[in-house]
Order: sequence, then structure tokens, then C-alpha cells
Amino acid sequence: MTYVYDRVGNRLEYWEKAGDTTKVTTYSYDPGTNLLRQISNPAENRVVNYSYDNNGNMTGKQIVENGIVVTNYEYIFNGLSQLEQIKLDGSVMAKYYYDHNGLRYKKVDNVTNKTTIYIYGVGSEPVYEEIYNTGSYTTPVDKVSYLNMGGRRVARKDSDGISYYYVDHLGSRRIVMDAAGNRTYSDYAPFGLDFGGDSSERYKFTGKEDDGATGLYYYNARYYDPEIGRFISEDPVKDGENWWVYCGNNPLKYVDFNGLKPQNCSEVLKQDKYRTEYDIWHNPKWVAVDSLVGLLAPAFAALEVLVNTFTEDIDPRIVEFSERKAFINEAEDKLSQINTTLRYMKEFMVSDPHLFTDISFKVYGDLVIEKNYLEDEIQINKEYDLKEIERTKEAFKKYTEGEYHDNRVEFLP
Repeated sequence: MTYVYDRVGNRLEYWEKAGDTTKVTTYSYDPGTNLLRQISNPAENRVVNYSYDNNGNMTGKQIVENGIVVTNYEYIFNGLSQLEQIKLDGSVMAKYYYDHNGLRYKKVDNVTNKTTIYIYGVGSEPVYEEIYNTGSYTTPVDKVSYLNMGGRRVARKDSDGISYYYVDHLGSRRIVMDAAGNRTYSDYAPFGLDFGGDSSERYKFTGKEDDGATGLYYYNARYYDPEIGRFISEDPVKDGENWWVYCGNNPLKYVDFNGLKPQNCSEVLKQDKYRTEYDIWHNPKWVAVDSLVGLLAPAFAALEVLVNTFTEDIDPRIVEFSERKAFINEAEDKLSQINTTLRYMKEFMVSDPHLFTDISFKVYGDLVIEKNYLEDEIQINKEYDLKEIERTKEAFKKYTEGEYHDNRVEFLP
């Protein structure tokens, strides 16, 4: 693999050698900007065209093969430049919802017909998920809890039991091992394209979530496309010269944890006082993967105890929060409908007051009463949520810096 760039980091060419053949993919940009407009691969008769809005958000991706348009993606952003919908050939394939901190709390995947609700702890990674069949939100099909230590995801508990993550220096998932010792392996191209592995695992390159058929990774502040090595929207903090490229085109040395600013992963790991991946991947005796798995087995046994304690303590609080969040969302949707109806009725009352009957006035009054009730309930639940969020954060701190300090698991024996 060979990459060629211009002086500000825009990829101009990608050379890939397959046997005696070298395929060259070229990239072109809007003059005077860093906006990628087209990718061309003559060897495969394939062209990809991109479009953007005035804020630098990618709004379209058109794939042309042999001169025929075969696929159209449409990306729809809200006023805060948050991706809300993705359409494939006119049909909605995914919808995203965000909380007041800008973190995604709900994903509707119309390809798998699954809806995921996310609950966050102290940081920007989810610690609990509930997964539903879209349209049926009474009983989740799965509940997933994650254990993060040293800033990295190390274990998962779901309906299949407990699984453990082995990650490299970037935080990319390399191995997942279940309680029986069965392992699945993963590998990646430099910018994160998946070379294969367990497709059921969602947290992959640098530990971020792969959104499946969309081809994008969720990096908190924005979404990342590993095929082009670029984010699909500009950097909100405008760090560096190029606000779209990933980690200054050095994805083996740097990692971007939240879509805002690259960090030198070696420095991050050296600062990790819990001795995690830096020790594993830089100690000569940790060479063979099988040896790695065997040597870490005692630590994983201890982790299982910690995961069980973690979920028993926190899960009830998170489930209650999730249910209350669902009520608030439903109430806000209903309130929006009522406000729209009241606005239309008010306009009708002004334009044709003699047609506004006693029944109409009663309906209008009932709607106003329901509107006031919903507003009060939403406010009460939101205020309660804020208090519960703080209580939950305090509970999570027990596992990182408080009551459970002596029970932390060291990776190295």
C-alpha cells in the first residue's frame, strides 16, 4: 500500500499492488478547499462523487460503476452539524438521536431492524446498552454491559455471557475471547478498513463503534469513513490545517478518541497508571497470541467477578434511567403534536371565529390542559434525571478511584 498526499494532507493517490498488477486510485478536491469531490479507480471503472453543505458536512455519496449510477447515499444533518439520518437510494437506513452533551443515545438501524439505546458513564463511551426490535420497545432482545479499565473497553456482559477484549496500542479490537476460551480475530488496514473477523462485534478500529452497512464509525463528535481515511464533517474545534483527515494521515502512531484532536497513542499508554496495552505489546515475552491469552487468563477470571459486581450494582439504576428517557422522548413527541394542533386551531379561530363552535373550544381547552401536564412531567423527569446522572457517575467512580481501588485488575501477573 502506498499513499500520496498534497502539502495539507489531502490524499491524492492510493497505490495497491496485487500480484503483478498495480491499481491506482486518484482523489480530486474542490479548488482552494480540502473538500473531497471525487474518487476514481480506472482499473475497476468505478467513480465515487461527493457533495457537501455550506458547513462542510458531507451530504451525498454517489457510486458510479461502468458509467452507471449504482448507489446513492444521502446524509442529513441537523443545525448543530450532527448526523441525524442516512438514506440509501431514497430509503432511510439509519437514524440517530443525541443527548444534551452531544452524545448519541439512540440508534435506529433499518438494515438490521434493531434499535439501540446507549447509557454513558463518566467518559464518552457507553457502559450499558439495550437493544430492541425496532417498533417493539417493551422488552429488549439483549442487554449489554461494558467494563472499561484504564480508559479501554476490556470486558462485555450480554445474553451470551462474559467476553473479553484484547486490543492493540491504538485500542483496536484484535481478539475477543468468551468464557469458554473460544477466540475470534480481527485485522485492519492502516485507516481502519476491516480485513475480516467477527461481524457481530461492533466495537472495532480504535475501539469505536462500526455502524455496519453505513460504512461509518461513530467517533462522538462526528462520523468517520475508513474507506477514505476522513471524517464526513469538519473538525468542530478546527485543529490543524486540514479539518477532515484522520490523525494527520498517521493512523499507526496517533488515535482520535472523540473526533476532536489526535493524540500520540504511545504517550497516552505511558501515562496509563493501570499498566494495560503498553506493557502487553511492548514486552518481548508477549509475542505469541496464544501465550498472551494464557498469561492473561488469571486476570480475566478476576475481571469476571468485577463485571458481575459492576452490573449488579449499576444495572437497575441504568434501566430506570433508560425507561424514564423513553417516557421523556414519547412525551416530547406528543407535546410537539399538540403544539402544532393548537397553532392551527388558533389560526383557524382568528380567520373564521364564527365557525369555532363550543365543541372546538372544549377540544382546545383540553389540549391546553394536556399540554401543561406534559410540560410539567417532562420538566420534573428531566430535573430528576440530572440528579440521577450525578448519583450514577458517583457510583461508577467506585470502580475507578474509590471504594474498589484495591480490587482493580492488573493485566500483568
